[in-house]
Amino acid sequence: YYSIIDCDNWDHSRPHVIYGYAVVDSASTLRLYSGDEIYLADQALIWVYREGSIVVEGTPSRPVLFTSIRHDGHYESLPGQWNYIWISPGSTDNRIDWAVIENGYVGLLVDSVVNYKPTLRITTTIVRNMSHAGILANGSYVKGDNLLVANCKTAAVALQRGGNYCMNNSTFVNYWRYDVRKSPCVVLNNYKTDPYNTNLIYPVDLEQAAFNNCIIYGNYTDTEIALV
Repeated sequence: YYSIIDCDNWDHSRPHVIYGYAVVDSASTLRLYSGDEIYLADQALIWVYREGSIVVEGTPSRPVLFTSIRHDGHYESLPGQWNYIWISPGSTDNRIDWAVIENGYVGLLVDSVVNYKPTLRITTTIVRNMSHAGILANGSYVKGDNLLVANCKTAAVALQRGGNYCMNNSTFVNYWRYDVRKSPCVVLNNYKTDPYNTNLIYPVDLEQAAFNNCIIYGNYTDTEIALV
């Protein structure tokens, strides 16, 4: 069910299909380049383990693609067909530039921060059609620029358990069409709950949540930005 990616010998000449968990191991870096395509099966995910990294370097004409296996008929844009890209606690120096991430459960699940450096820098990337959230960050440090995050069942961007976030020149828009959306487009919070007693809540620092020159829009009946 788990496979360690041989990052040094990734074949860039053909698409890759992932079943189960594909793991970027400690002290390894998975580098993906212009035109690389990754197709993920039901429940599949990419797991960037502690001290590991993912570096995506697409181009405007040939972004790196992370998508579902099926694209026939309504599957072309159907959310929830695979799990997520998990940048797990202790992972460092992750960079994504010129990528398309679509049709999953969560586009990017980003956890924790190491050495006060950004856990993830993401630029010129599209995240769309997610059955939960586009970017879900937990107490991490994320810097984004020129992003489009669209059409997710809950939030396009959920920044939880504090952290440090700076988004520039980006569009977060949510027109979820499969049922009634019950949360805003952008959600932030500054606390965490005890895993053994959900009635215990601990405050944590939300050091920064900056959205500079960004558009936040959608069809939710209430506000599209919430601190919850």
